[in-house]
This record gives sequence, C-alpha cells and structure tokens, in this order.
Amino acid sequence: VRYLQKQQEDPFILLDYWDMADRLDLDLQEAVIRWPPHLRGAHDRAASQIQYQKNAPVNLRFAAMTERCRGLAWEHDGICIRPAESVEELVQEGKTLHHCVGGYAERHMKGVTTILFLRRADEPHIPYVTLEMDGNRIRQIHGYHNDILAGSQKPSVVHKAFLDIWIQWLQDGSKRNEDGTPKLPKRKGT
Repeated sequence: VRYLQKQQEDPFILLDYWDMADRLDLDLQEAVIRWPPHLRGAHDRAASQIQYQKNAPVNLRFAAMTERCRGLAWEHDGICIRPAESVEELVQEGKTLHHCVGGYAERHMKGVTTILFLRRADEPHIPYVTLEMDGNRIRQIHGYHNDILAGSQKPSVVHKAFLDIWIQWLQDGSKRNEDGTPKLPKRKGT
C-alpha cells in the first residue's frame, strides 16, 4: 500500500504491470522489477514491448514494402521524398500532421497504395507532407490538418513543380546516374 501511495498509482496499474512483466519473462523475484522506482514508466515500457511483440509480423511485412519502395526516394531543389520506415513512423506522421495516414498501414503493406513522405531535405525526419500513390498517380497529398501549408495553399499547389518532375521521372523509368542519384527528366520544351 505504501508503494502505491508513493507512486500515486491505482493498484490495477501494478497488477497490470506484473501481468505484462510475467508475459515478458521478466524476473519478478528481483525487487527492482517487482517494485520499479517509476511504476507508470515501467508499465508503459512493458506495454510497448508487448505491443511490439504482437506487431512483429506486421512490422516485417511493412519493412518488406518499405524496401520495395526505396527506389522511389528522390531529392531535388531542397525537397526529398522517401517511403515510410515503419508502422510507428506512419502513425506518428498522422498524429503530427493531424490527418488519417496512420490508418493506412495495411493498405501500404499489401501494396494497394504506396505511402511516401515529402520532406525538406535538411529535415528528412520531420513530418511535412504525406503522399498516397496509386502506381505513378498521386491519390492523396496532405500537409498539416489535411491541407494547411504555406498559408492556405494545398501541398499539391506549393510543390507542383517538384512533384511534376518526380512523376515524370517515375514515368520515364526512375533512371539513376552511375553514382545512384536520379537522372532528371528532360523538361518539356527544352
């Protein structure tokens, strides 16, 4: 009782933690594991580990799809495009940008659509714009709260030139130079 009072936690949190610790084969005979200094943190870490184990097959399928999409990665004029690295990153993208891409993991894993991230090249891990592709066609493109970017313009308007060149590069066969950099397509009229 004193332990729970000190932790300011409900007994059910402790019981839930002990159950998860047992499922994770943690040695509950060790005092520091049975009575963790920070119960809530230990509980949340155990819950994350259980979730990770449960999601292992999904994560493997997602990683396989990510590898198939690596050839779509591209950088030009300070903007880059890359595939989502994990289910967790996809979910975080949706949370950060306040849109529903986090629910598209299954579609991406099955190859129904391809989810890609448009980023500033100097900040490739900071959510900016999300693309859903259907073959070489953009199905959806959303920034913060589905379209707020650079004032009231949609990402498709702000990044039209970049996306036009990228789509043309895809349609031309995604060719790369000897050093692995994408070969820019010839611009129409030049």
